[in-house]
Amino acid sequence: MLRTGYVEYPFNSLPPARRNSFAAFLPLDPKQNTAMSWITRLGQLILVGLTAFGFKALLLFSLANGFVEHTQQPHVTGKFLGPSPQPSSTQDGFKHEDVPMMPWLSGISQRMDRQNQDFLIFMWPFVDGTRPDAALVFLNFAGAAGATWMLIVVESTRKAHQDKRLLAYVFPWGYLFFHYSHAMITPLYAVWNLFWSPLEDTSRYQDYMINRVETVGLIFSQIVAYLIPMALFAAPVPDVLSVFQKQTVVAWYQPWSVWIAVAHFLVTLVIRPWIRQPDPEGSTTVVYRSARSNHRAIYAFAFSLAAIPHVIVLSIALTAMLYPGLYSNRLLGLLSLQNVFIPPSPWSDTKAPHLVEGCKWLLQWDYITGSTGVLVWVLTRYIALQMSTSQDKRASWLGLAGKVLVWTVIAGPTAAAVEILSERDEMVFDAAIEEATLAEAKKFS
Repeated sequence: MLRTGYVEYPFNSLPPARRNSFAAFLPLDPKQNTAMSWITRLGQLILVGLTAFGFKALLLFSLANGFVEHTQQPHVTGKFLGPSPQPSSTQDGFKHEDVPMMPWLSGISQRMDRQNQDFLIFMWPFVDGTRPDAALVFLNFAGAAGATWMLIVVESTRKAHQDKRLLAYVFPWGYLFFHYSHAMITPLYAVWNLFWSPLEDTSRYQDYMINRVETVGLIFSQIVAYLIPMALFAAPVPDVLSVFQKQTVVAWYQPWSVWIAVAHFLVTLVIRPWIRQPDPEGSTTVVYRSARSNHRAIYAFAFSLAAIPHVIVLSIALTAMLYPGLYSNRLLGLLSLQNVFIPPSPWSDTKAPHLVEGCKWLLQWDYITGSTGVLVWVLTRYIALQMSTSQDKRASWLGLAGKVLVWTVIAGPTAAAVEILSERDEMVFDAAIEEATLAEAKKFS
């Protein structure tokens, strides 16, 4: 028997073509279960390896290349290199002057104030306007990190994970994310998710669902608590914000996942009475169509968040390579593909000549490792679902590899992960809608 919402329908009476479309969600034979288990374990092993690599590429490499020493200089001098409000007559168009480190501090907790200062020291080279390559690296990272966090919150709001409280609470992961990096924490979260999530072990379509209130809350909280602060990061000094204002915004945005969580809670609290949900006792087809629409909106937003910055950064770097006459010699070096996308090997003896370069290398490795972790996690989920289907219904592995490669190059690895996860959910809801439609037709015939 097939269970569709609250309706049972005899599976054997379905036409063979219809039976095949539901095969991915029926109880698995032992061989399929074994294959899925091995896929999941392999994915977890790769993710643990990425966490270890992140520790090497970020922490150990930062100690070895002198970056950590550079971060202490602003604490000693009380200032760091910043942009001049006056235009420069030099060939490269940049003039530098010392800018005081002067964010507003609470004075309540010395530890918290020091932490905010440390975050400002790391972030200032990306947002002060003196290094376009650093700004591009940060833009690429910000898009990927925002989309990654959105996927993590999406997982916490799925019905199956709301019922399994270990996966519903993501606040601790957000705390670890902004304290210990995307590169080390995202793969660990993925291991945790793969270990506890029941999604591949169930034939219940409703376990994948996200309701409309959470959908609106997810999107609006990202806009209010992520995109708007990122726009303030890019605001020029002193035309829009003073140095004091910009440094204060940057320093106090360190716990960004907390601000997103607060915004999400407030938005859902306000809109819940006004959002009309499908009647769970009504048409099951309508419920699944609504769920599919919710998922499409979320994934479209997350894909845009990850892909648009990557496309912008890639386009600028390619323009510098293909049309070098548009830029000065200094800018050509800064905007090259290698300088923007490829950091030095963490096993090399390369030294960071100053704070800006050390910050850039760390964020580049953070982006590469963390985004790869997201892609491995999503591919593990997708392949596990494919392994649960009959051989003739599985996607082409070569086609999947080509698709991932193309999306990774064009839109970035995080956008590729969003696309693959979206396809996985489309498979689930398309089958759910088809099955529900047949069951309802049988019921009322």
